[in-house]
Amino acid sequence: MKKLLLPALLFCHVLVKAQSDLLVMKQRGRPVQTWVKGSFFNFQFVNKQWIQGRIREMRNDSLLIDVMVFRSVLTRFGVPAIDTGRVGILKFHVREVYAMPKRRLQSGAFSDGALLQVGSGGFIFLNIFNSLTHGEAVFGGNNPSALGIAAGIFGIGTLISLTHKDYVVLGKKFSLEIMHGGG
Repeated sequence: MKKLLLPALLFCHVLVKAQSDLLVMKQRGRPVQTWVKGSFFNFQFVNKQWIQGRIREMRNDSLLIDVMVFRSVLTRFGVPAIDTGRVGILKFHVREVYAMPKRRLQSGAFSDGALLQVGSGGFIFLNIFNSLTHGEAVFGGNNPSALGIAAGIFGIGTLISLTHKDYVVLGKKFSLEIMHGGG
């Protein structure tokens, strides 16, 4: 039994790595997200193209990504499914990453203005529809003020949707760097 213990320990020592390289996204110097070799990585390249794939290797300040494409296709039974295709290996510098998707997406209806647009648009439609079906003047009585307020809320929702981003741009607030492990 003791004769097998030493070869087994040597074999385990060869297989086990203590630490590996990390790709770290930092917000004002604090790590907020990390990736290791083999992790799925989604980012926007400096040419504004979104790229996704698995991290194949990290060298100094460069990444090798096995780029993948995901497409929705129909099976032979007419059921939608996701098809994955490999494009190839992409090597790039860490500074060529322009943006990253937000990690925690807020509820889209509340944060991107869509709820305000749908609610005020529905109010405007129903108000005009009811006025026309009841034979009342569309801009008579208190309708102009109600329609004006609803149009203003619709405008606010549109403004929010134009300024809402579901990604973070790397630069002053966020940074990306490779930390090399000892293994």
